[in-house]
Amino acid sequence: MAIILGRNRVTVQRWLRSYRNGGLSQLLSQYKSQGRPMLISRLCNSIVKRRIERPRRISWL
Repeated sequence: MAIILGRNRVTVQRWLRSYRNGGLSQLLSQYKSQGRPMLISRLCNSIVKRRIERPRRISWL
């Protein structure tokens, strides 16, 4: 899964642990990093969150 997402295995494990511990809300909660600024804006983050919570049905699948 880490390869598909283009992320480090440890990062994906951290995401999964966060989801198991607190569900989607904890997974999507803003994490204040000490390093590089976020690449995704708060607006994009809210759009992604909405799409995850209420996915669209894809007719061609």
